[in-house]
Amino acid sequence: MVPVCPCLLKGFGDHTSAPHLWGPKNLPQDHFHLRAPEPKSGALLRLGASALIVLAVCAWLPAWQYKIFNNGFFMDDAMIARNPNVVGDFSWSQLLRSDYWGLDMFAGTWTHKSFRPFTVLTFRWNFLLHGFESSGFHIANLILHGICSILLAVFAAHCGFSGWWSAWLGGLFLAHPVHTESVLYIVGRADLISLSFILLSCLVHLRASPPRNFGAFLAAVVSCVLLIAAGLCKETGFCFFGLLVGWDILWLTWQPSNMRLWMRMLLLLLLGTLCCGLRFWYTGTTIERMDPFSNPVAAEKDQLVRILSYALVHGIYGKLLVWPNFLCYDYSFDAVPLVRSLSDCRLLLPIGCYLGFFALITLSSGLAQRRRELPIVGMAILILSFLPMSNILFPVGTMIGERLLYIPSAGLLITVLGLAPPRASSWPM
Repeated sequence: MVPVCPCLLKGFGDHTSAPHLWGPKNLPQDHFHLRAPEPKSGALLRLGASALIVLAVCAWLPAWQYKIFNNGFFMDDAMIARNPNVVGDFSWSQLLRSDYWGLDMFAGTWTHKSFRPFTVLTFRWNFLLHGFESSGFHIANLILHGICSILLAVFAAHCGFSGWWSAWLGGLFLAHPVHTESVLYIVGRADLISLSFILLSCLVHLRASPPRNFGAFLAAVVSCVLLIAAGLCKETGFCFFGLLVGWDILWLTWQPSNMRLWMRMLLLLLLGTLCCGLRFWYTGTTIERMDPFSNPVAAEKDQLVRILSYALVHGIYGKLLVWPNFLCYDYSFDAVPLVRSLSDCRLLLPIGCYLGFFALITLSSGLAQRRRELPIVGMAILILSFLPMSNILFPVGTMIGERLLYIPSAGLLITVLGLAPPRASSWPM
C-alpha cells in the first residue's frame, strides 16, 4: 500500500481550482481567499497526517497475505470462482450478456442487472496471472484503495486544500473502518475502480476549466469517457455526469456570460443523458425476481412499513459513515427488523441523520454563494453515489451493504474538511 505523500501534492496545493482555473480577469478578487494558507506552525498537523497514514497502512498490511479461499470471505467463491467470465472460456458476447455474478441478464432467471464488465475483466486478469492460490486478488484491492486515497488527496489539493490538509483527507479515507468490506470483500473492487475513474474525470474537468479553446471540449469528451468507464465498473459511475454538469452550472452563476462554458455544460448534459439512457435501455433497472431475503423491505406489501424501514436503513448508513463501531458483512433476512410503527424508537436514528444532512446542505450552499465550492462538491458526490443505493428511485438487491458506502464516504469527508474556516490550516498547532 502506498501512503499519501504530501510531496506528491506539491504544486497542486499552490492554487485553488477556481482562482487558478478562472483567472483574475474572470472572477472577483475576493474569490482568492478560498485556499487555506499554509500553516505558520504546522508541525503537529504534519505529524498527525503522517501518523494517520502510517497507522492506516499498518492496519491494512495483514490483508497482503490473504488468499481468496483460505480466509473464508463471504461469497467470493460464488462471485469469482464460479463466474464463467472469470474461469471459463472467454467470450465477449457472453461478458456483455452477463451480470456481475456471471448470470445471463436476458434469460428471464434471477439477475441483479448489475452490468460491470470492466470489473469482471480485472478478476479474469487476476485469475490468468496467478490463479486462486495466491494473495493477488487482495493485493490488487489494497493497491486500488491506496490509489483512490492518493487521487482524493490530489483532487482536494486542486480544489484549494494545502498539501498537508489534502494528506489528512487522503489519510482519513485510507483509514475509514467502513471500507473494510469494500477492500477485503473482493467483489467490492467495483467501487474502488469506479471511484478512481470518477476522480480522474473530475481532475481532467478541472484542468480544462474554464473552456478557452477546442482542447477544453476535447477534455470534456475525455471526462465523459472516464465516467463511462466508471459506469462499466459500477453503474453508480453514470450518475456522476450530474456532478460535472452541476459544477459547470455553479460556475455559470459566477460567469453567466461565458458562452464556451454554456456550450460545454450542454455538451456534458447531452452526452450524460445519452449514456444513462443507453445503460437503462440495455439492462433496465428492475431486478428480475427480487430476492425477499436479501432485501425484505422491498418484498413488504405495506407502503408505510416500507417507507419507515427504508428511513431506518438511511439512518444506519449515516451511523456507519460517522461512527462505524459495529460492522457486519450480511444484513439480510431479519438482521434489521422492519419498522412497523411510528412509535419505534429506532426512528430517532434517521431523524438525526436527516437533520445532519440538511445542516450540511445548508452550510455548503451558503459557502458556495461565497465562492467556496469544495463543500457543495462533496455533498454532490455524497448524494449522487447514495441515491442509487437508497431504494428511493428503485429497490436494490440488498438491505444494507457497507461496501456501498465507499464512494459516499469520500463525499462526506470532502464536505466536512471543506467546511473548515478558510484559515483553518493556520490555527495554532
